[in-house]
Amino acid sequence: NGLRLAFFGGGSPMACAAFQVLAPRFDVVAIVIPESAHPSLLSRLRRAGHRDPRRPLVDLARARSTRLLRCPRSAQDALAASLRSLDPDLVVVATFPYLLEPSLLASPRLGAINLHPSLLPRHRGPDPLFWTYVDDDLETGVTVHWMDAGADSGPIVFQAPLALARGRPVFDLYGDLVREGAAVLAKSVDAIAAG
Repeated sequence: NGLRLAFFGGGSPMACAAFQVLAPRFDVVAIVIPESAHPSLLSRLRRAGHRDPRRPLVDLARARSTRLLRCPRSAQDALAASLRSLDPDLVVVATFPYLLEPSLLASPRLGAINLHPSLLPRHRGPDPLFWTYVDDDLETGVTVHWMDAGADSGPIVFQAPLALARGRPVFDLYGDLVREGAAVLAKSVDAIAAG
């Protein structure tokens, strides 16, 4: 398939699984990770014995010799220009920690899609699993949607529901959402590639 992707992820298991499903099937021209909020934050994390949360995706980029770019929280115009020079057809986002500016969303030819771990429009925004449990939902799932300027507010491409049994541990549920999310994202990119 000749579709060229720019992949945005924060390093979560969902982002890594999504990248690993897409990378063998499509031309991923860059992996984009969030810029660290502040260099001292990474230093504090290391001193406390924690790894940089972006590290798993950085390692995958290096293993596949994929260009690695960093996305600032604001003033994303320079990144948009860098992406345009790589000529991606589609931006694909999986668990990125902040909104992308309109200039960045407009940089690929076909636009941008996002993988979100809820059945949108339910539980838009951050921490959808927290709200799934707080609201005592009987069902959750994953959604791939077109991105716009809002938070998880663009038109839906595909959804996959998952039943949520009472007492199910969140880590077990998250594992299923990771697997289902990667599959639904690949299905979505295939459908976009097919027109």
